[in-house]
This record gives sequence, C-alpha cells and structure tokens, in this order.
Amino acid sequence: MSLPKPLMRGMLAKRLRFHLPIAFTLAIASAIAFKSPGSRPMLNSTSIMTQLKSSTP
Repeated sequence: MSLPKPLMRGMLAKRLRFHLPIAFTLAIASAIAFKSPGSRPMLNSTSIMTQLKSSTP
C-alpha cells in the first residue's frame, strides 16, 4: 500500500483565480482612499513661500 500522490496540478491557477480579484480590489480601494477628495492637497514650494510672505507684516 502506497501513499497517494499529492494533487498539485492546477493548484496555482485555482489559487490565482481566488486571490487575484481580491488583490486588484484592495489595490484600487487603497488608491482611491489615498487620492480621495477629502484629503489635504499637497503644497508646493511656491505656495508655501506666498503664504509666508502674506503672513508677515
């Protein structure tokens, strides 16, 4: 009596079929959350300088 051979054929495709849509969904959701309109816009150096000049008397 011998041990049964492990069933590896098609396992990668099966795992990818399950995990790939989840990975894409999480990537798109995190990109939308990072670039959401509620986030504070980044200031470049010229806008920082104009803010500093306008705040000094």
